[in-house]
Amino acid sequence: MKFNLSMEQDGPSWDQNTCFDIYDKRFESINLPEDDLSSVKFDRKSKVTESVFVIFSTPRSGSTALCDYFNKSNVCIPHEYFQPFQYMPYLANRWEAHRDGILDPKLYIESLCEKRTANNGALGINLHGSHLGIFKYFLPYFPRNAVFSGLVLKRRDKVAQAVSYFLASESKAWSSHFEKKSTPAYSFEKIMFKLRSILSQEVLIDRYVTCADFPLDILFYEDLCLRAETIQLTIGPNNEVAVIDLTRASTKKQSNEVNEEYSQRFKNDMGL
Repeated sequence: MKFNLSMEQDGPSWDQNTCFDIYDKRFESINLPEDDLSSVKFDRKSKVTESVFVIFSTPRSGSTALCDYFNKSNVCIPHEYFQPFQYMPYLANRWEAHRDGILDPKLYIESLCEKRTANNGALGINLHGSHLGIFKYFLPYFPRNAVFSGLVLKRRDKVAQAVSYFLASESKAWSSHFEKKSTPAYSFEKIMFKLRSILSQEVLIDRYVTCADFPLDILFYEDLCLRAETIQLTIGPNNEVAVIDLTRASTKKQSNEVNEEYSQRFKNDMGL
């Protein structure tokens, strides 16, 4: 599952001027749960980054739980390190990877590798389709000799995924670590917007990995829920087999009867 990444591959563009403006001091007080993988307690003084494992995903595809499995299995600490609205500014400020409030790509990648490379030399990244343009812009700053590998995580039931995305974005409860607030009222328009966002991000991911021309495993959320206790993946410069323990995770499944009700209601409104 190795591949070669370059700036010429298709994907969303990176507007340096407008995007860099969001990195300022107001993000220092961002309120994130202690057990969120962006927390300082997951920082470390790392060895050289020998490999980078990328989970290509979309919102509410199960990637947060999968990242938790990777971390608990001591494989790597994947997270949304290229999400530009909360995590990148938050981490850049904490790691001092900015100059006068302007994020510095070189400093950010150096800090990311230093703080988040596991003991086995692997750096994990959870990359949504909407993060691809930023990721491509930062690629030249990764260690030259790092070997990339990865997988694509998808969800078959796109309506259930869109409903989950809608509920999480409205309540701001992005995982079970976040405080649960009141249930948002059903909105066909907002769920449809989330569904279109998921589909468009999948198109970007599919286009990107096709242009990259590399063998890549595809993992479905529904299969992940039904799998045995472990999965095995190839990772690292020597194609080491990493065993992911699916029985150890601190995040819990968030879906409930509201998700099921809204999913069925949306399907009825669509005439499905």
